[in-house]
Amino acid sequence: MKHFILTAAAAAALIALGSCSKIETVGVSDANYIGFEGAFVGNPTKAVEEVNDVNIDHFIVYGGYESASDLFDDVRVEPNANSEWTYSPLVSWENNQTYKFAAYSPSTLKTTPTFDYTAGGLTFENIKVDNSNNQVDFVYDESGEIASGDEGSQRSKVAFAFDHMFSMIQFTIKSGFPSDVKLSISEIKFYGMNSVSTLENGQWQTATVPIGEDNAITLTGTTEGQEVQATETPVHYVNNCVVLPQTFLGNQVYAKFTVTAPVSESIVTEVSKDITAVIPADIWEKGFRYNYIVTIDGQTLDFITFDTPVVNKWTGEDINMKNDENNAGQIIGA
Repeated sequence: MKHFILTAAAAAALIALGSCSKIETVGVSDANYIGFEGAFVGNPTKAVEEVNDVNIDHFIVYGGYESASDLFDDVRVEPNANSEWTYSPLVSWENNQTYKFAAYSPSTLKTTPTFDYTAGGLTFENIKVDNSNNQVDFVYDESGEIASGDEGSQRSKVAFAFDHMFSMIQFTIKSGFPSDVKLSISEIKFYGMNSVSTLENGQWQTATVPIGEDNAITLTGTTEGQEVQATETPVHYVNNCVVLPQTFLGNQVYAKFTVTAPVSESIVTEVSKDITAVIPADIWEKGFRYNYIVTIDGQTLDFITFDTPVVNKWTGEDINMKNDENNAGQIIGA
C-alpha cells in the first residue's frame, strides 16, 4: 500500500478569557496574574466523545519556572459564569522568571502525567487504548518558554493550541443492493492493532500489546430506522473509534461484523452473514481520521469490498491512499 506522510496542522483561535491570582492582595495589577486563554482544537468526530473549540469546557495544566516547576500540578482551568477561564487557588507571576506550561484535555484520560521542566512537556506512561480504556478524544499542547519580565511588563495570558493525540478510525458502510433492500449491520469488532504506548513531550513511543478478538474495540451497529440503503439519497452506516498512532508490519488489523439482508422484492429469503475483513493500513498518525469505506456488493452477493480509503486531517483535507483490492472479506453467498 502506498503511504502518504502528512503534517498535522493546528490553528489557534483566541477567546477572551479572564485572569486570577493566588495571593489575596489589594491593588495588585491584573498584569501580575497568570491567566489562561482558550484554544482551537480541530473538527468534531462522530461517535467518539470529541473535544473541539466549541465544546471544550476545561483543560488540565502543569508547569511553572525552574525553581518552582510544580507551581501548576494537575490544575483544572475552566470558564466561570462570565465565560472567563479561571482556576483555584489563584497564582501570581514571579518577576524575571522563565515559565513553561503543558496542558491536556479531557481530565478523564486514564493516565496521570508527569511534568519535565527542562523539556517543557508531559510524559504519559503506558496509555492504553482499547474497548474499555480512553475511548475519548485526547488533545495536548506545550506553551514553550514564557518570560515573566518584571511587574511593569505586559504579561499576556497563556494560550494553548491543542493537537489531537490519537488517530480516529471511521467506518462508512455503503450498500450495493437494490433500493428496496434495507441492510442492517450488527456491532463491529475491530482488533489486531496495538493498544499501549507512552506519550513523551507530544511524541509517541512504539506501541505494543495487540488487541485480540476477545477484547476487540466494539462499535454499535445500525438500529431500527437506520438501515443501510441505496437510494437517490443513500443511507450509509457511519461509526468510529480512537486508536493509538502506530505503524504496521503487514496486514494484521481486522473488522468483524454481521450484515443482514431482510426479505424484500429483491431478496426471497433473509440472508445474514458474518464478515471478517482485513483492514488495509500501514500507518496511523496522530491527529488524522482514517475513513474506511466499505461497499457491500449487491450485484453478485458474493463479496464485501473496500473502496479506496480517504484519509482526512481532522481539519477536513482529503488524502487518497491506494488500496489493495485483494484485502476483501467474504460476505453473502448466492
